[in-house]
This record gives sequence, C-alpha cells and structure tokens, in this order.
Amino acid sequence: MSKTTTYFDWAFFGSLIFIAISFPISFKVSNWGIVSLAIVWFFELLLVKKRIQFISKRSRIIFFPFLALFLWQVATLLYTNDLESGYRNLEGKLSLLIIPIILLTRQVSFVQLVVLFKAYIYAILFCTLFLFYNSGLHYLESSRFLTYHDFTAVLGFHAVFYSYYTYLAIVISAFLLELGVLKKIERTGLLLLNVLLFVALVISASKNVLIVTTLSVLTLGFYRVIKGKFTLQRAAFILSVVAVVCSSFLISPNIRMRLSELGKFDGIENLQKVQQGEKLDHEDRIKFNGTSLRIFFWVTGIEIVAKNNSQILGLTPGDRRAIINEEYFKNGMNPAYENFNLHNQFVQTYVEMGVIGLSFYLILLTVLFSTAIKTKNLLLLIFLSAFVVFQMTESVLERNKGIVFFIFFIILLQQLRSVNYENRHNRN
Repeated sequence: MSKTTTYFDWAFFGSLIFIAISFPISFKVSNWGIVSLAIVWFFELLLVKKRIQFISKRSRIIFFPFLALFLWQVATLLYTNDLESGYRNLEGKLSLLIIPIILLTRQVSFVQLVVLFKAYIYAILFCTLFLFYNSGLHYLESSRFLTYHDFTAVLGFHAVFYSYYTYLAIVISAFLLELGVLKKIERTGLLLLNVLLFVALVISASKNVLIVTTLSVLTLGFYRVIKGKFTLQRAAFILSVVAVVCSSFLISPNIRMRLSELGKFDGIENLQKVQQGEKLDHEDRIKFNGTSLRIFFWVTGIEIVAKNNSQILGLTPGDRRAIINEEYFKNGMNPAYENFNLHNQFVQTYVEMGVIGLSFYLILLTVLFSTAIKTKNLLLLIFLSAFVVFQMTESVLERNKGIVFFIFFIILLQQLRSVNYENRHNRN
C-alpha cells in the first residue's frame, strides 16, 4: 500500500469520525464533515486512479433505489411552479445521493466501525452531560428542571432529534457490550452512563422514541437469552432502565402528561369543523395535543392532494409548502402552523412526490430490510425498524440533521455482517 493511499485512508476515516461526533453541533458545522468526505473520495479516485466500484452486489442493489428516489425529486422540478424553493429543497436532499455513493463504494473495516461507534457514543454522552449541567444551573435559579425543548434548546436541538441520537447511542452501546470488544472498566462505565442517557431520553419526553428505545434494548437482551449469553450485569442494566422509566412517571408531572397523550385525541374535533367549512380560532387550536395535531396534518395533506388531482405526481417539494399554507390560512391554522411539515415521512413523500415518489421510497426501505434479514444483521434490523416507527410521527428526512443521521448510519450498519461480529465475540 502506497503512502498516498494511506493518507487517503486516514483522511477518509477522519471525515467519518468528524461526522459522527458532530451530530450534537449545528448542521453548518457538521456539514463540513460531508464536504471533507466527498473531497477525499473524489481526489482518491482522481489521484490513485481508482474507479467507482461498489463493495458488493448487495451494495449496488441498495444504491439504485436511493438514486431513483433522488432522480424523481429532480424530475419534479419539471412541473414545479416555485423553482427557487424546488432547487433549495433539492440541495437539502443531496445527502440522499452523496452519502450512499461514497459509503457503498468505500469499505470501512470492522475495527474502524467499532472506533466510529465509540466516538459517536462519547460525543452524545458529552452533549448530555452538558445538558444536565445547564438544567442544574436553571434549577438553582428557578427551582425547576428543564424538560423537552427547554432541555435541549441551549444547543439549538429539536428535542425529538436529540432523542433519535440518544436512542442510537444506547442501542450501539448495548451492541458493543455484547461484542466483547470493550475493556472491563469501559464496560462498567458505559453501563452506568447508559442509565444516564435513558434519564435524558425520558426528560426530552419524546414518546415513541422512549418506547422504541426500551423495546430495542429488551430485544437485544432477549436475543442474548436465546444465545445463552445473558449475564447478571446486563440484567441489572435492563432493570435500571425500567426503574428510570417508571420513576419518571411519578417524579415529573410534565413528562407524565406528555406520555399520556399517546392514547388521547383532544382537539380532533377541529378536523371535522374544518371539513364542514368552519374556520378555527385560537381557542380551537389550543385544544390540539401532539397526536390530534399530527392526524390533522396528515388528513389535510392527503385531502389537498386529492383536491388538486395530484395523486400520481404529488404537489412537488417546491410547491407543497405554499399550497398547504394557503389552505391553512383559509381554515384558521395559520399563522400558528405556517411552514410546518406534515410530521409523517410517508405522508410527506406522498404529498410532495405522489404515488411514484412514495413507491420509490417504499422500495428503498424494502431493499434495506431485505439486506438486514439476509445478512442476519440484527443491529441494522433494529435500527431500520426504529427508523420506520420514527417516521410515523415525524418527517425525519425534511431536516438536514435527520437525512444525514439516518442515511449515514444505515449505510454504515449495513457493512456489518453477522459472521464478522459473531466471530469477534467468540475470539474475545
């Protein structure tokens, strides 16, 4: 291996590390990691005279649905009225193409993946410790701990996206503990710190993320029981997690109230009022809770598509916002909900890109799930399942930090193979 190739290897891996540890930072900073990754990848092709070659046949199969989805978004510009918004939206979706083509044509070793995972976990832990510190200062001043958006606001975080990052840190920590690649002191420290991450997850009070995280940890634990490798140390961790979740219901009324919204539909009568031609006022809007508001968004978006006869092609990513804003001004939802996304990625994709765009997206998810199952990649399967659940209540690919986060880790996780980490576990 030449020195040039070695330099490119280090630069490439350094860019991956920068992306992994910068998720808690503004996207204006973390995007430099993607720019660096793309530059290193391009100049390696140019100077080392490599050609673009997929790691495997499966990598090629994964890439083409990404390509099709991106190209269809490009095609929507042909019938978009607001081209400026269309181009801006397309620019924000470039990661859907750039990250897959780079990571599906560049092998990352097992050892590098472990280092990358550790770096990510420690970055989230550092971020979480800072958030607790800030909340503690606030308590000293006002005798009230910060929760939900207030808890994450100091870093410019949306509480739900912080919950996504925390979720993955917890699940990957559990995965690394099972691999046997950590030293004893590191294992003990990681177990204790993961309880702290669970506390932060409860405080940020993202309902479905908390449920999915608990189920994911229990799934990994159940898997180890089946394999006959479940230890008292791991049992203590799971019991600690359950204790944290249960005690949070008793300690914090705010958290209890938010989690109780899951089964309530306060404000859903507003949907019927709008469908009957009535205009909502402030008193109507404050009746919404998280569940009923999302249902209102979904139904309204789908109805607008039908009204515009755009079921096949969609409203386009460029025009969707203006068309829905106009409807919201008519029915009294704006200016309170001006420029809101639809809080469901599947509905969002259908409304913007029609049946064709949604079909491409569902094909992509099917290919990814098929890959996880065929390669017996439990971690990828768990993450993909969580990804689908998260998309039920948030348009996760409508924010830069959502696109980069999910696509980055999905592509990296698919490079894991069950034979690799099972053998590694056996060796340790």
